[in-house]
Amino acid sequence: MIKLQNIKQKMKENFLEYLLYLFIFLLPWQTRWIFHDSLVGGEIFEYGRMSIYGFDILLIVILLYCYIVKLVKNNKVIKVKNKTLDIRYWILNIKSQKLNIKCQMFFISLIFIGYCLLSIIWSDNKLISLYWGIRMLMGGGLFYLIQKINFSKIKLAVVIVTVGALQGLLGIWQFLNQSVWQTKWLGMAGQSAQDLGVSVVEFGIERWLRAYGSWSHPNIFGASLILSLLAIIYLIPKIKHKYHKMGLIFASSFIWLGILFSFSRASWLLSGIIFIGGLIYIFKIAEGWVKKFAVYLWIYILILLIVFTFFCWPIVKTRLNIGESTRLEVMSITERLNGYQQAGEIIKSNWLVGTGIGNYVFELQDVYTNVYTDVYTLQAVHNISVLILAELGVLGLVIILLLNCYLVIVLIKRRQWSYLGLLFILYVLMLFDHWWWTTASGMYILWVIMGLGVKQINLDKNWYK
Repeated sequence: MIKLQNIKQKMKENFLEYLLYLFIFLLPWQTRWIFHDSLVGGEIFEYGRMSIYGFDILLIVILLYCYIVKLVKNNKVIKVKNKTLDIRYWILNIKSQKLNIKCQMFFISLIFIGYCLLSIIWSDNKLISLYWGIRMLMGGGLFYLIQKINFSKIKLAVVIVTVGALQGLLGIWQFLNQSVWQTKWLGMAGQSAQDLGVSVVEFGIERWLRAYGSWSHPNIFGASLILSLLAIIYLIPKIKHKYHKMGLIFASSFIWLGILFSFSRASWLLSGIIFIGGLIYIFKIAEGWVKKFAVYLWIYILILLIVFTFFCWPIVKTRLNIGESTRLEVMSITERLNGYQQAGEIIKSNWLVGTGIGNYVFELQDVYTNVYTDVYTLQAVHNISVLILAELGVLGLVIILLLNCYLVIVLIKRRQWSYLGLLFILYVLMLFDHWWWTTASGMYILWVIMGLGVKQINLDKNWYK
């Protein structure tokens, strides 16, 4: 009887664990139901759209199961007696022990989420602020789920590498065919190099479509593959037989070529850093035949990239601004610099509390109506810190900086160098793009990475399986 109960308990734990893996797997796929559209100049405005994604539904299911069913069954909810709350359990906990790091981080996160919800009061577009405030609240729930669910780091890394390999393969196909096929079931919009507003590399009279994967922009595609590269480096010292080696060889090929065909300069920069840093890390961690395999893998990847870079050299040269700058490259750099200038003007007017979460681009459109005549030219500033400062003001930025600084300090004290490396890569990526804040997938990825860092600090050595 006791053994049967243990089996049932194990099945429940595995159920939550595999739901979490499925959630991570679904993050790149933008399948969604759009229930509200905003129009600017009679055209649909992407930043004003409100949607429910497939991974949103899964996250809600996990939260409901975890917070309601599981907690109620384990009798861990606060009981009501004689119409008053029995809070003795919580008081005893507070008296008996200091709050651990997980609780401290969670409380700071709650303050930040509460401030995001509070910003609805002074935002102009309250409906959009409410939408993103709820998303932030769900992100906090995801952060807590990471702490609560027992899962394997190796299995999680395998999921990240698998989805990265699939994305890379899709990106390779898109670049070679110079088209993105449209499917609502995978959340992919059709793209062609001849269409205006599509991300291309232009040289002479030629326009070459950059790989999108299943994402909405090649820069997002490239950044997501960077995270998959880190998962590959983590898995290399863990391999045990030839099937693992074959899987890593194929996955690495697709992921590295996907990054190349994204033609994202930020992803190229970080992939170079990861290539060098990963080799150093593997030399220090791996031993014997694993180390030899890692060296051969890195040599193979280097040769692969050199060959494909040679064939794509005119496009690569254009993106690296070698030689004469082309029209689109000059326009891209100019737009980014103008974005910082315009963000500065908006921050001056809303420096303390910001425009309200999700309202930056609406404020941009109101202030610069004569500048942005086409809706697709309206873009958030490509820097997360600047964007948070604009939407949440100095108060919001201080809270989020406090959260991250606290995590970094604790990781340094605990000598968790691999997680510090992950955060460094993430912080650099956030300097070059806004999708971590302006898309549901990006926001959830931030909460997952934050949750993994805190889980590493709090858990014992068993969380290495």
